[in-house]
Amino acid sequence: MIWEFVLADQRIHIIQCTKQRLGHVVCPCTLEPKSSPLPRHQNSKCEICHGTGISQPAKEADLLRWNKVKLLGLALTCRQIYHESIFFLYTLPTLEFSNPWTLPYLLPTIPPSHRDRIRKIELRWSFPGHWLPSKDSVRAVYVSAGRTQWTETCRAVSQLRSLRSFVLVLESNWFSEPVEKLVGFLEPLSGVIVRSGLRQDWDRERDCGGKKDYVGVGVDVEIGFHDGFSSDEDSCRSLGSDSGSFSSVGGYATTTTTTTTTMASGSRGSWELRLQGQCYYSHELDRIGVDLRRKGIDCWISAV
Repeated sequence: MIWEFVLADQRIHIIQCTKQRLGHVVCPCTLEPKSSPLPRHQNSKCEICHGTGISQPAKEADLLRWNKVKLLGLALTCRQIYHESIFFLYTLPTLEFSNPWTLPYLLPTIPPSHRDRIRKIELRWSFPGHWLPSKDSVRAVYVSAGRTQWTETCRAVSQLRSLRSFVLVLESNWFSEPVEKLVGFLEPLSGVIVRSGLRQDWDRERDCGGKKDYVGVGVDVEIGFHDGFSSDEDSCRSLGSDSGSFSSVGGYATTTTTTTTTMASGSRGSWELRLQGQCYYSHELDRIGVDLRRKGIDCWISAV
């Protein structure tokens, strides 16, 4: 389908703007030919992907400079195109949050019928090690605020019932805390379920006229569209418009140290924990994987 071709493989940076608003930037890397065999996070020329290039909250001038593509131009062309393409706007792109606490702010602005279509999420977290639980009374001041923020973000991820791909990037300013504290920090993610679809996208689109679409084993989601164009247009803008796979003991790859396993059911999607620049953990991945599984977290683990 033409709308699927237009929106497929896009990566959308969700950013904070002034006056408590959210905005978006379509990653320029997804608009270029895929000529390099390296993973996107190793070969990206996008400064936002590398944590630089735009400060948040972003100003309107920053958005105009970065936004080379008007994401909602297609959906807002007319009513018919809107109803045909809005499904893919939430289903196909990867939503990336450089400031993860924007995710809890974004989800309430999206109607449940659209929110349940979100498939791919990437969070980047720069959680300093000294914010982790400590007996130090001074450190405890930072623990409360940071932990609440993190817990709310984890709860928001767990609300995405149709999630297919989830990537959590812990960036290099992590203070190389002991493995036990890393596992404790990730424990709120034990409620996150990442599923793999049992139907092709065109099958889901065929059934989207109010019928149920089975997106996982024993799970079904209502994905009917609303009748009112104006209200859906507002929900479309809430995405940030112009107006407003599993861990276990395993081997290691050449460029990325990874632990892998397979689950008996084979019904899960991709859940990846990426320890970016964390050489300290490169020899502890097996142990981290075992400890995370004990907490109910099944994910790929990589140190890049």
